[in-house]
Amino acid sequence: MGRRYYLRKRSMAGEMIRDTVEVSNRLPWWGVAIFTFILFALFYWVPPWWIHSRLDSLQNNMLGHLIEAQLDAEFIGPNIWLLSLL
Repeated sequence: MGRRYYLRKRSMAGEMIRDTVEVSNRLPWWGVAIFTFILFALFYWVPPWWIHSRLDSLQNNMLGHLIEAQLDAEFIGPNIWLLSLL
């Protein structure tokens, strides 16, 4: 008797990783290198740019000042030594 494969509901992140691996398996080594560079550039520069643009749009709002103070207290303050290495 054969195995039964049940359709499991996966998370969106899991599906994205699975799709990325599936695309990479079909490419030659140089295609994987280009694909990796494109994905790295996309995830390295786009999310910080998007967050920065959202914070700039909130500058005239009191909520923007609160969010910026919270980010400074939780992320930038404790990790300033790490940011100085960049």
